[in-house]
Amino acid sequence: MDIFFVISGFLMTKIITKKLNNNNFKLIEFYESRAKRLIPALATLCTTLIIFGWFFLAPEDYRKLAEHAASSINFTSNMTYSKEIDYFNPDSSEKWMLHTWSLSVEWQFYLIFPVILLLFNSINYFRSRLKGILFTLCLTSLTISLYFYFINEEKSYYFLTSRAWEMLAGSLTALININKRAFNNYAWSAFSIFSIIAFACAPKIDSIWPSPLTIIPIIATCIILLQNHNFKLYDNILIKEIGASSYSIYLWHWPIYVLINHLNLQDNLPALILGILLSGVIGFSSKKLIEDRFTHKKDDKIRPYIKYILLILVIHSTCMHIITHKGYPKRMHDSLERLGIDITQLEMASRENGFCFKNFNANRKLTSSDNEDKCWIGEKNTKDTILLFGDSFAGQWEPFWDDIGRSEGIKIRSVTTNWCYPSFNNNYTGPKSHPAYTQCLINRKFLKEHAKDFNTIILAGQWLQMHESGDIDSISEVLKYLTQSDVKVIVMPAPTIFDQDILSKFKFYNFNSLNFDISKLRKEKDEAATVLNNRIENEISGKGEFIERKFLFNQSDLTDKGIPYSLDGKHISIYGAHASYDKFKNTTKYNNLMSFIKNAP
Repeated sequence: MDIFFVISGFLMTKIITKKLNNNNFKLIEFYESRAKRLIPALATLCTTLIIFGWFFLAPEDYRKLAEHAASSINFTSNMTYSKEIDYFNPDSSEKWMLHTWSLSVEWQFYLIFPVILLLFNSINYFRSRLKGILFTLCLTSLTISLYFYFINEEKSYYFLTSRAWEMLAGSLTALININKRAFNNYAWSAFSIFSIIAFACAPKIDSIWPSPLTIIPIIATCIILLQNHNFKLYDNILIKEIGASSYSIYLWHWPIYVLINHLNLQDNLPALILGILLSGVIGFSSKKLIEDRFTHKKDDKIRPYIKYILLILVIHSTCMHIITHKGYPKRMHDSLERLGIDITQLEMASRENGFCFKNFNANRKLTSSDNEDKCWIGEKNTKDTILLFGDSFAGQWEPFWDDIGRSEGIKIRSVTTNWCYPSFNNNYTGPKSHPAYTQCLINRKFLKEHAKDFNTIILAGQWLQMHESGDIDSISEVLKYLTQSDVKVIVMPAPTIFDQDILSKFKFYNFNSLNFDISKLRKEKDEAATVLNNRIENEISGKGEFIERKFLFNQSDLTDKGIPYSLDGKHISIYGAHASYDKFKNTTKYNNLMSFIKNAP
């Protein structure tokens, strides 16, 4: 996409400046030409996926698709996806329209950039200094990008402010005049092409992108555009057709890959080759049947922008209708009823569904608070002697401990919120700008000051994420502090970690009457998660209790009804937590744990 942004800025600047120099540039006509180019094919994709989703997607996935389609057709999807970067949201391979974030950034640039050129061109003082102004804007955007690279990578990746420099680099290239005889040689071209290919083919250099390294392929692209070579390789009908159809191919390639991923064929080479061929065929057809018809069509009666506004409104209204009706859950009622599942149980435990986990991501209206929002699970008419503490990996266990509390007559206070793993320091695996961070500091202070008020403290957290952030040793400090305070400690394990949203995939298979084989799903990080479970188990041995996975989950990672415990590939659902209790209560470990809790220290 970085290269695409450079080329886009280059071409737009060429088009606009040429018309400005000829005194025939009209802003409304420019917007109409961009709308003709982008909206019809995008609207076709949105409509097709909405129809497809009705027949093949489970309600929650259909609702999410509608959200993404609405933001895509409004060209705000980059903002939507920037808000979804947390461990409760599906991995990128589950989002049918994720790739449209770049179209939103491009459209936002199209709205602003022509106005800047038009304004500066109308004033003599600025006209002669246009290159310097654009260079300053480019440098400013690059600085913002690098700033967010260090503090908030989501904004760096998705936002116009940190991507505009790539398009502005293309714009500057379009305006630069150089001595082509001294510069325009094939050595520069070879170097530039090699740099781009090297970056495209190299192993993942940086987990955050764009980064300072992004400057290299951007400069390489600018050099190629600056030289304007007519390579014979490009002068053939196949390359030209692929280039002409590239927009439609781009639109369709990602949904096709998501479908391949849904069918667990992402490692199947024939399936991937077929996907590439389908992307080309559908993209080429879209170019001929949709793009060409609208791009070259003359509008005599109705201005194009009126038609496109109406088209956007129709698609957006349809999406909002789907969102309001929560993806029409009745479509899936029969398939879940056969399994004996209440669909409301297939979600994360939180305050919104009767538990205590303070999920700031699900409820944006939540605010950090200290004493006024105490929350308990279990038998609430007794004295609270147990505390459940941690992040969402503690919150997921609330239905499990609620079942134990009700069965054993135990009241449990739960203090859980996003990314707030057991620790006494200020480290945090989520963004510190997030409102949950303030709540986390309050929670950790409460744990340290009030630990002795409880007979038993249950700890749970995303041990793997703590390890990856370099703060896994903080759990050792907490365990040492609690055991020295004569508090009984129970530690919960991290469930099986999958690479994908397991429940979403299960719903897709169940909804379409396909055989769901969980053994085929990848779980590359689970080996590390298992190692960390074992480390913490060894550390607490002789000082407290660790509940191993084998007492909580079937070896298959499916309940006795053949349903995943997992919610999103990391957490377990409410249903999964209740199923874990049903398994656990029939084990000797359960009896030992009750003795551990109820006997005096």
